Amino acid sequence: MIKNFGKIRQQYDLDFDDVAILLACGRINFGSRKYQFSYVQAANVSSIADYIAMPRETVRRRLQILDTKRLMARVAHGYIVSDLAAWSCLTGNS
Repeated sequence: MIKNFGKIRQQYDLDFDDVAILLACGRINFGSRKYQFSYVQAANVSSIADYIAMPRETVRRRLQILDTKRLMARVAHGYIVSDLAAWSCLTGNS
């Protein structure tokens, strides 16, 4: 994971907070298996902040940066990971 973190950090110019937010958002997006079919749960700022114990305002600001880098996408009820390759690389599923 450390090797993948370094690769993603350099490629997208991210810091630790950005990577933590990206991982948490992906976990919220794809981790819930309440439904038998594929379902993506949008992650709002509060749920991400609670998940990683980070101040809500920091998460909000960093999500805007991740959105401009096209790693995240803003949707009606929160954010979803838009660069699945980067997220998969970080989780070791690439």
